[in-house]
Amino acid sequence: MAYTLVVTEGAKLDMEEAYAYYEQQQSGLGERFLSCLEERFILLSEHPEYYSFIDGKQVLRDVVVDKFPYLVIYAIIDEHVRIYAVHPTHKRQMNEY
Repeated sequence: MAYTLVVTEGAKLDMEEAYAYYEQQQSGLGERFLSCLEERFILLSEHPEYYSFIDGKQVLRDVVVDKFPYLVIYAIIDEHVRIYAVHPTHKRQMNEY
């Protein structure tokens, strides 16, 4: 069963900021980031239950974005995967935002 992805406004803002950061570093790198993120979103829509819980209530989960130091924070709600954040894990990048 494929789940429907719902990306929150906060997650969209995270994605825009990451894209802008990577494009400043190297032209086209932001596009590569979005491509890797899209691949992760496709896998999440197919099998969101594969990834670990990150909270005590066992609601929120996270998964790493391939090739980039980012986590996708999400929850499975009925037939939806709700994306709450696309969070940087690299300390230097977190300080740059």
